[in-house]
Amino acid sequence: MLRKRIWCFVAAAIILSALPAVAAKKAAPAPKKGTTVAVGEKLPEVVATINGEAITKGELVKTIVDWDAPMVLEQLIMSRIVSQEAKKAGVVVTPEQVKVKFEEMKKNLPPGQELNDLLRKGGYTPSHAYSYMKMNLQIEGIIKKSIKVKPEDLTGFTRASHILIRVAGSTDAKEKEKLDAEAKTKIDKIAEEIKGGLTFEEAAKKYSEDPMTKDKGGDLDFFTKGQMVPEFDKALEAMKLGEISQPVKSSFGYHLIKFVASGKEATGEDRKKLEDQIVNRQMGDKWREFTLTSRNRAKIVNYLEPEKPAPKPVQQPRTAPQGAQQMPPNPPSDAEAGAQPPPPPAEPAPAQ
Repeated sequence: MLRKRIWCFVAAAIILSALPAVAAKKAAPAPKKGTTVAVGEKLPEVVATINGEAITKGELVKTIVDWDAPMVLEQLIMSRIVSQEAKKAGVVVTPEQVKVKFEEMKKNLPPGQELNDLLRKGGYTPSHAYSYMKMNLQIEGIIKKSIKVKPEDLTGFTRASHILIRVAGSTDAKEKEKLDAEAKTKIDKIAEEIKGGLTFEEAAKKYSEDPMTKDKGGDLDFFTKGQMVPEFDKALEAMKLGEISQPVKSSFGYHLIKFVASGKEATGEDRKKLEDQIVNRQMGDKWREFTLTSRNRAKIVNYLEPEKPAPKPVQQPRTAPQGAQQMPPNPPSDAEAGAQPPPPPAEPAPAQ
């Protein structure tokens, strides 16, 4: 399905760049050998030759239209709907915003993986990737404007930091006890250093064995009860704002916990972060709701796939034969009823 969508956007770019179709002729001008033409540029009259026989631009365009035009048009329809909805909502997505998103994607690539390689292997063109990303950002902006975070939505959120010292596993009971004692001794020494003036954040960066939070000074950001292990939640419930716990043992090892902020009392940057987190939690459901409702209320006339007339209802006999069950007529299919298929999910795609 993904490959099909890729072809749709490639087809769209070719169609937009195409001149009127010409008949296939061996003598039609062709690019010089070794020359490549990027999709979206003006195409030559001959796009390929096989044993001297030409395939013309006209043949290529006609074939793509015959094979993929309905799906290409469906993509363009959804893109136009989103663009119109963004304009009504006052949402503007700039090329710089799209570029920032792609830069973020580059940072999350595995070591040694190049974004351009992913583009080529996936069959993506830059214009296809840009179009999808822009549409995603437009939808995201529209949804964010529709979500209003209320004060009561902040209740139940807590922000904390921790320092973790792991306990190495062992099947030998005595060895396990020894490893546990070593981890406990280590966490106790860290607690003493903090009491002696080392900040919690500095201690986390220096000693914590949680790779996800170590470089952030142990910051776990905002979370709700149940997202952490039970021992962690229980210790936090008994703490006051700004307090640092005694060592807490869990299945992960030993923790020192710092109660950083309460959701309902969050202000400034903390409140903004929490509100963004709440909005992002609702994004998935709102995304599908938006794409379906915006399309359903749009007045669409599709000349490639005109609406089919509704089937005439089947007349049922007033009385069914004795012993026979009277069945209702089969309901029309979505296509027969003129229902439009839902748009494909808007997936972010990498770009140059």
